[in-house]
Amino acid sequence: MLQTYAVAGASARTHKYGYKVFKALLPADRKTYPLNPITEEIDGHKAYLKIADPPVVPKSLSIITPPEVTRQVVADAIAAGVKHI
Repeated sequence: MLQTYAVAGASARTHKYGYKVFKALLPADRKTYPLNPITEEIDGHKAYLKIADPPVVPKSLSIITPPEVTRQVVADAIAAGVKHI
């Protein structure tokens, strides 16, 4: 069964940790959605503004965001029904 993940703070900049986490999840048979409010695409994958925007609610979420936005990311994930944060 294909696991679904999202990475809040995924980045198109290859030196950023958000990029590295996103790329690490891709080859392991995981459907992974990048979440980034200012980037439209990361390595050919459509980026989404928030956790409720991908076509399915991911089961798991990794958060690589600045502390001032993390609280809202967690609240949005809980509201969307994400099981693992």
